[in-house]
Amino acid sequence: MGDSVGVSLGQGGDNSTSTLGPCVVIGDSPFWLVNFHPLEDAALQRTEGAIDLVLDHPSPDDRSVCRHSRHEIFQGTSRTLPWASNPYWIEAGLDAQTGVGEGPKDPIDSISTVFSGAPVHSTGRTSGLQRGSVCLSPEVVSPKINGTGKLTREWFVEEPYPYDDEIGWTTSGIGVSGDSGAAIVDSENDALCGQLWGRNIYEKSQSGPRITYFTPITDIFDDIQEKYSGSSRPELPLWKGKEIS
Repeated sequence: MGDSVGVSLGQGGDNSTSTLGPCVVIGDSPFWLVNFHPLEDAALQRTEGAIDLVLDHPSPDDRSVCRHSRHEIFQGTSRTLPWASNPYWIEAGLDAQTGVGEGPKDPIDSISTVFSGAPVHSTGRTSGLQRGSVCLSPEVVSPKINGTGKLTREWFVEEPYPYDDEIGWTTSGIGVSGDSGAAIVDSENDALCGQLWGRNIYEKSQSGPRITYFTPITDIFDDIQEKYSGSSRPELPLWKGKEIS
């Protein structure tokens, strides 16, 4: 499952938990991409002159659940995993999982433009490793959903071919609550192509197909370089063996 991130305790009443995004390098400094909307309430509640928001990884909520369930291991190695009580599957409305899936082994060291219909995968904090397909064309998204105050055109991920598990995609596919911030990876070339930011529908009682919106990583890099003029264009870290540089 993806790593969680959340606002440190004491910085507002909203302890939203989201997914820690990809690591990028700007100049000689590494940074982690996160979605802002899970942190917005805490940011708005800051007093004038307060220090910047401090984030915790894992999130305070996830650490609290692990401590309460005695899942945390401070020394040695845990040899067991209590599947039935795992809070993430319960939160996503899933039955307890019965096995562990194997994810990609090689680190991602390249980016890709978005290709219509491309198979992709993501590892969200709640949904874990899941697969989907990029839409054929961007969708017009309302200000209520995108939070920008204006209409935008957004790429999205939908249930993958052969489109035969709508219930599974709705309850545990890419983009369920807690997945915001996760990387979207092109499965054919194993390249980072975007960052997930939300779904069109979250309520289980609402009908209709679920789609998951994301922003192309090239747009994110362009935006960072534009807003912080003078900075070098963001890049992915270079991997040397098992070490990052």
